[in-house]
Amino acid sequence: MIKQVPNGASSQHKERLQQKVNNAAQTFLAKHALLDDRNQFLAKLNDEGRARRSTKPAILGEAKAMRYEDLEKARAERTVKEPKKAEKEAKKAAKGPKNVASGTAEAEEATAG
Repeated sequence: MIKQVPNGASSQHKERLQQKVNNAAQTFLAKHALLDDRNQFLAKLNDEGRARRSTKPAILGEAKAMRYEDLEKARAERTVKEPKKAEKEAKKAAKGPKNVASGTAEAEEATAG
């Protein structure tokens, strides 16, 4: 690798320089491998945290000690309420574009007139 040693030094000096380059390369590769492993580990942790944060927690009741029967009752009540809530949101969403559509029609009439 080292072809020319400055000042015409001996072959021992050339060998020492070669060994120094080899050691530096090994150190670099070892550090790079450690950093790569660390990055993979942190990326895995980040993915787990992202999935945990993206899920919406289901609140079953107030902060109190609950028996299993109470939990089942709260779940049943929530399943009854969810379709009603979704129906309300659908009505609200259907109402929103209608108002926007009438506003755009008025704007078109104003620009045409």
